[in-house]
Amino acid sequence: MAWHSVLGHESVLEQFRSLIQQKRLAHAYLFVGPEGIGKRLFAVTLSQALLCENRQDDSFTPCQSCPGCRQVAVETHPDFFMVRKPKDKHELPVELFIGRREQRGREGLCYQLAIKASRGTHKIAIVDDADYLSHESSNALLKTLEEPPPGSLMILIGTHPQLQLATIRSRCSIVYFSPLNRKHIATLLRQHHGVDDPDQAALFAALGEGSVEQAIAFIDEHIRSFRNTLLETLPQITYVGEDPEQGLRTGNKRNHETTLASLTFARKTLTFVESAGSESVKQHQRARILIRFCIQFYRNTLWNISAGSSQLLMDSDQQNAVSVLSDRLTRSQNTLGATDRLIELIERCLEAETHLSRRVHIALTIESLIDDLSTAGQ
Repeated sequence: MAWHSVLGHESVLEQFRSLIQQKRLAHAYLFVGPEGIGKRLFAVTLSQALLCENRQDDSFTPCQSCPGCRQVAVETHPDFFMVRKPKDKHELPVELFIGRREQRGREGLCYQLAIKASRGTHKIAIVDDADYLSHESSNALLKTLEEPPPGSLMILIGTHPQLQLATIRSRCSIVYFSPLNRKHIATLLRQHHGVDDPDQAALFAALGEGSVEQAIAFIDEHIRSFRNTLLETLPQITYVGEDPEQGLRTGNKRNHETTLASLTFARKTLTFVESAGSESVKQHQRARILIRFCIQFYRNTLWNISAGSSQLLMDSDQQNAVSVLSDRLTRSQNTLGATDRLIELIERCLEAETHLSRRVHIALTIESLIDDLSTAGQ
């Protein structure tokens, strides 16, 4: 896990290299950017570099072979701590930070970080899944951020600064990680995720739009199959305004056929989300992927209408769906009206994605989203 494994974040690497050489490392950082782009890998490699027992003062590269580097890699180093959301939880429990009720203040991340370093001069804590900090957990963490123990470094990993409390943001240096380019994602898919066909890896990387997690989703045959269903259905149920030529709308009201199709699709979508497993965390993950597919589809349609399909890289399924909706939109209204409608649809999908991140009920989120997609603009 040396720096050569951290793809696409050279500018952030140079930023930290400079900070360490100048001995200006802050006590807390908030790493933000899309999921699945290597923020956690960067944080762990940075921890190895700081705790490496063979590192020279002017070097920023962990040796990967000393006890310090190996223990960080397996999370057993006495001065390194990793906190992540339990698989069966919707949020980071406060107990992870200040201990169980009977041991409150005598265990947990904040307690461990306050103890003097066992080896070297640094104690490092990584809070993964920081988007899922509860209000109680954030407040428990706040005291440590306000009065950091000497030599401590805390790294919070999330997707967007606004998902953190303002008091947390104000006490962290925010580091922005950019989406990975297609070449890097294709390399990761081939090296670590069993995608042997370079053309397929390149396509999945393009559809992943900078996120390894989204690109990996395309490896699942069931997800690819349902995406095709989604691409076949969305152009038909999306409300586009009056369409007298095909009689799809009457008096700006959905007809019975479209209403039935919308309800049927909502049920199919919920069934597919629930098939991810009994754990709600997995269901949320799958629902989020499907909503991103919707965002991608509507955005590509917007680009198709405003800039032309030559600007896009899409597979044939998405190209066909984009063509169908583009045609319906441009026949029913002018270009400006069509783009306004698509922006409205994209914003509604982004709102649904936010609802999922805030743990709004999955069924309510999906049903209301699909209903709104078929009525937006009426």
